[in-house]
Amino acid sequence: MLKYISINLQAKLLTMFIPIPKWRKTIRHRLKGYLNVRKRHNLNVEGVKYKEKVLAEMQDFKNVIKLSADIKIVSLGYDCFVRTILTDWGLKPRKSEGESSYPFDLAVHPSESLLYVIENDFGGYFDGLTYDETNKVWINSSLRLLYNHDKDCKQNEQNKLVKRFEERIKNFRNILQYDGRIFFVAHVKNKNDCLNVYEAYKILCRQREGKFSKLILLSFDEFVKNDFSSDVFMINRKRPYADYVWYEDQRYLPISEKFERDVAENCLDIIKKAID
Repeated sequence: MLKYISINLQAKLLTMFIPIPKWRKTIRHRLKGYLNVRKRHNLNVEGVKYKEKVLAEMQDFKNVIKLSADIKIVSLGYDCFVRTILTDWGLKPRKSEGESSYPFDLAVHPSESLLYVIENDFGGYFDGLTYDETNKVWINSSLRLLYNHDKDCKQNEQNKLVKRFEERIKNFRNILQYDGRIFFVAHVKNKNDCLNVYEAYKILCRQREGKFSKLILLSFDEFVKNDFSSDVFMINRKRPYADYVWYEDQRYLPISEKFERDVAENCLDIIKKAID
């Protein structure tokens, strides 16, 4: 079970007996780096063993899902979890199946930034764009946005990034006029995130002028009580282990697969009950 204990805790346990604080801090920092690399490697290696089986289970799950064609799932961030997991488990179509991409699908938007962007109808969205030369990725230093899925946009290709997100913003504005049913879904970290997303959601509901809209909040780091309006649904689940990530091969471990399946099933149950 050591592989499911957080890196921070492992480093603390292994260095707690070093008497000199300065040495303890330095060694702990270096040890955390080593443990993190080793742990992620080992988890990914183990995950590969289950990958084919889990991919088949994902496909089986997709085959039994029966959602009405007029239902749309739209991510409100804060990262790519919603787009990735609900697509892989079949609740949301792939781009190759005609699904449009939206600005909050594949970029990191802290909840405060999400609310600001929605309140201002994306005004100033591209102000503060900066290229992070260390990580080879575009960021928005003003809004604390991270375009980590757009590394094909090099340092001299800011216009390429802007054009891509202008198209996604256009798609987002268009989907708000959709006459069918929309479920907005957001991955959140705490109560404050929920409050920010809820405020953004209320603005979107006003823009939709009474058309069917619901909000699903996914929290894996902190239990959040659902004391919002009746059109908001809360899914609280514990991460399968402290360092779980869904974009590496460790996601195919049985414990990770169960977590993702449970989240997908929870969302599916909410959607089905809300449309009955």
